[in-house]
Amino acid sequence: MKEPDPIDSPPPGFETSNGDVRLMVPVWTAIPIAVAFAVALIWAFGSTRLLVSLLPFAAFGAAVTVVDMRELRIPNRLTRPATVIAVPLLWVASTAGWSDLSLTRAALGAVAMSSMYLMLALVWPDGLGLGDVKLAVVLGAQLGLFGWITIVRGVFAAHLLMGPVAIVVLLTHRAGRRAALPLGPFLVAGSIAALVIEART
Repeated sequence: MKEPDPIDSPPPGFETSNGDVRLMVPVWTAIPIAVAFAVALIWAFGSTRLLVSLLPFAAFGAAVTVVDMRELRIPNRLTRPATVIAVPLLWVASTAGWSDLSLTRAALGAVAMSSMYLMLALVWPDGLGLGDVKLAVVLGAQLGLFGWITIVRGVFAAHLLMGPVAIVVLLTHRAGRRAALPLGPFLVAGSIAALVIEART
């Protein structure tokens, strides 16, 4: 009798779909994740008008993290409102007494980061979706407000975090070699890390 493939029998908390593995975390975990992100940003930036955009960004990032882990997609119901709301929030944040803030660079950062991930999605449609591209608009704008180096750090940190996780998932047979991992949680975590580094250096 043939032994079942490990991918067909995922461990508790995991669910397989078309060869991909979803982490079925409870929806309410978005709350502690948002709190953790917010605490990190408050610790890094202190009491400042920048929190007008940073705290909603933390909440949005937590929601994206949980939804993408559960569904392997980032729906428009998250990215569209976040994109619209980001405009006035970033405008208010740009008036904070922080060096080298730029709304123009925020807009260019949104275009640059989303364009990069759009090209990657066209080349590798099984690994990235348009939800990741739309997420990059919000992330690029928030990071771009502070500088191009912040965007670079965010992208680098995201893929630096994703690499070891992908290796662990593969070695523990939680997914096959062609299985897709949710990119959104890593993009969000990388962006939070980049913002903290920006504030503390």
